[in-house]
Amino acid sequence: MAFKTIKNLAGKSLVSLLSLAFFNQSCNICKTIPHASLESIPSIVTENKIPIDTSINYKNLSWEEAIDCVKTPEQAQNYLDKHLTFVKTFKTAPHESFKLNHLNGKGVCVNYALDAAALLQDNGYLPLILGFKSKKDDYHAIFLYRTEKGFSALGNTSVDKSYKSIDELVEDFHNLYDYEPTGYFVMNLDKNFQSLEKTPIGPKEWITGDNLENKRISFWSYTKIKKDNSENKLSDF
Repeated sequence: MAFKTIKNLAGKSLVSLLSLAFFNQSCNICKTIPHASLESIPSIVTENKIPIDTSINYKNLSWEEAIDCVKTPEQAQNYLDKHLTFVKTFKTAPHESFKLNHLNGKGVCVNYALDAAALLQDNGYLPLILGFKSKKDDYHAIFLYRTEKGFSALGNTSVDKSYKSIDELVEDFHNLYDYEPTGYFVMNLDKNFQSLEKTPIGPKEWITGDNLENKRISFWSYTKIKKDNSENKLSDF
């Protein structure tokens, strides 16, 4: 299904307006997944539903213990809802690795998305970020995952329903949150941040790094999808 622009509806967007200072021209262009390859994203076969332990206080857990504790998307969303406090700008929630953001406990949308990726990457889920830009020039990010039921997403604006394609998820996102995307991209965090050791299985910078903000790595370079499903070259928002 080709991506198509969603008509604007009146109402206030629920997603965050990110600090444009983060997206300067000196940022490194991130590697996004070509649109033609999105359907080849592998799916995770979900087992019996694991109940959420509502008694857990994530503030009492180390970041390593939090990763060990969370096994499913439902548990990851519970972590986001209980442990993080949503803020509107990077001034109060700097772009941090999961280790630092777990201690900080505050986040904009990209913190929520990165944290969900960190919590589930050891359970077979690819660390995928689905990013949007709207007609109002604001930006949003959620964690994208795929099961045998389809594509869904976690974050401060979660998408519980499963969709056959990412295009369908993006189109319905507007109906869920009154957000009109003009395009989207998908990026794999592992492909854009280095390992802290010289081996593929070494500690991951986006999980354990000390200061991602100073690296000024942009999440917001993307492949714009036209109505005819053709692609533009990578460009900054």
